[in-house]
Amino acid sequence: MSIHLFHFIRAALIILGCLYGCKWLATQVSLPLPAAIVAMLLLFILLSTRVIKEQWIRPAAEPLLHWMGLFFVPAGAGVIDHLGLLEQEGVALVAAASISTVAIILTAGHLYQWLERRDDQ
Repeated sequence: MSIHLFHFIRAALIILGCLYGCKWLATQVSLPLPAAIVAMLLLFILLSTRVIKEQWIRPAAEPLLHWMGLFFVPAGAGVIDHLGLLEQEGVALVAAASISTVAIILTAGHLYQWLERRDDQ
């Protein structure tokens, strides 16, 4: 077995382990977030704390990132299937997206300023 194949399998097992571990956790505990989001947060924490090294997941992560655009095709097809609904609710969707974006930007800005003032004291 090639060493490259071993690294790819190890990387895939780490990523899938986080995903399916969090899916199992979601069935045991009612989580307020989807299991995939919790799995990404878990993977982020494991990488940030260096429990998992970046090079361990790189062999599986790079191809996923390279082909990420392809993963949005089913979502785009779903939007096309519901164009009537989009025409009916389009203004509300754009308004909700715009208001929530502004709210997030303002909240992040105020939080940053508050943290900076706190650090200066």
